[in-house]
Amino acid sequence: IIPKKSFVGIIVESPLILSGSGSLSIKCSNISSCIVNTNGDITIESGTVIAQGLDGLASAHGDAIIKGGNITLTGAVNGIFGNNVTISGGNVTASGGNIAVSGSVKNAIAGTGWTDTAGTEGKADIAISSGGQSLTYKKVQFPAVEKPAATVTKAPAARTLTYTGSAQALVDAGTAEGGEMQYALGNESGATEAYTTSIPKATEAGTYYVWYKAEGDVTHTDSEAKCVEVTIKEKQNNSNPGNNQNSGSNSNSGNGNNQTPDNQNSGGNQNSGNQSGSNQIPSNSSSGGQAQTTTTETTTAPAATQPATTQPSTEATVQEPITIPKAPASVKAKVKNNKVTISWKKIRKNKKTKSLLGKIKRIQVQYSTDPEFKQNVVTKSYKKNKRKVTLKLGKKPTYYIRIRYVGTDGVSAWSEVKRVTTK
Repeated sequence: IIPKKSFVGIIVESPLILSGSGSLSIKCSNISSCIVNTNGDITIESGTVIAQGLDGLASAHGDAIIKGGNITLTGAVNGIFGNNVTISGGNVTASGGNIAVSGSVKNAIAGTGWTDTAGTEGKADIAISSGGQSLTYKKVQFPAVEKPAATVTKAPAARTLTYTGSAQALVDAGTAEGGEMQYALGNESGATEAYTTSIPKATEAGTYYVWYKAEGDVTHTDSEAKCVEVTIKEKQNNSNPGNNQNSGSNSNSGNGNNQTPDNQNSGGNQNSGNQSGSNQIPSNSSSGGQAQTTTTETTTAPAATQPATTQPSTEATVQEPITIPKAPASVKAKVKNNKVTISWKKIRKNKKTKSLLGKIKRIQVQYSTDPEFKQNVVTKSYKKNKRKVTLKLGKKPTYYIRIRYVGTDGVSAWSEVKRVTTK
C-alpha cells in the first residue's frame, strides 16, 4: 500500500482488507484521516487496529465493514466515515468530535452509545439493526457494555387474607435499587400476565402466585423473577346453632329464705318469733276470790318459703333434617397440549332437606403435582353457573385435579381426582 500523501496513514483506491492476528496502530494529525479508501470498501476481518486522526477510518465512496478483531477508531470529526457501515463481529469502539459513526449503520450485535466522547454522559442502548439506522452518539461500543442487574432490596410480602367479596391486594409492596418493582400473576412455573407496577388483586378464595422483579433502568438489567404464594381463605361461618345458652340463671326473688320478724303486742306482751306455728297460753291465777283471765296473743309465723327450682324442659327440639352436600358429579378432563378443560354436572339439592352448603356461591377447582394435595397446590374459584373451565398448566407432565362447591354455610366434598398428563 503506497500512500499518496505523507500525512495520511493509509490511502487506497481499491477494496482494502485487513486480516491476520497482528496489530496495526496509526496516529495522524487532526487534519489527516488515518485509513482512507477513495474508491472502494474497507474491510477489517481480524487483528488489532488502532487509528487516530481527523477520521479514524474513512471510506468516501464505499462501505466500512468490520467483521472481527479489536478495533479502536478515534477522529477529531468522525470515528468511522462511510456511506454504509456494517458491524457484525469483533470488539469495536469508535468516537468522534462530531459523531462516532457517520452513515447508515447495520449492526448484528447490540451496542452502547454516549453523547460525549469520554463515554460518561447520555448512556443509551443501541439495538440490533438489519436495515440500517442513524446513530447520533459521539462514542459507541460494540458489543454493548455489560450492565449490572437491578436488585430487589425488599421482597414483597404475602398478606394474610380472608374472603370478603371484594378485590384485595395480595402482597405488600417491595423495593428495588437500580430499577423499579414490577408484579404479575401466574402459576408455579412463571408469570402468565404482563408485568406492571401495580400490585395484583384478587377477590375469590384460593391460592395465587405473585411473580415480581426489579425492572432495570438504563444502566441496569432486570433482576431475576421470583414468586410469592398467597392464599385467600374461605370466610368462616361463626354461627353455632347447637350451643344455645340461657342468658341468665332463674332464681327466687327472695332467694328462697323468707324470714318472719318478731311480732310485738302493743300492750307489752311479746311473742317470740322463734316459735313458729305454736300458741302459748300462760296459767291463770286468782286474786281477791275473783277469777282473772289473762290472754296472751301470739302470732303464728308463716311457713318458710322453699327456693324455686328451674326444671329442665322435657320437650325435645325438632330440627330440620340435614344432608351432607355431595361432590360435583361426572367430572371429566380433556387435555390439549398444556391446557386442560374440566367439566362437571350441575348439583341437585333435595328440596325436603336443608343442605349444609346454604346458597351456592362459587366453584373451586384445585390442582397439584402431588396426588395427596399436600404441596404445590393451586386453588382457583369461578362463578357458580360455570359447568367447565380451562386451565393453562406448566410443563410438568402430570397433574391431579379435583373440584367442589362453596356455599354461604359450608363446602361440599371434593370430587373424584382426575389425573392428567400435559405435553
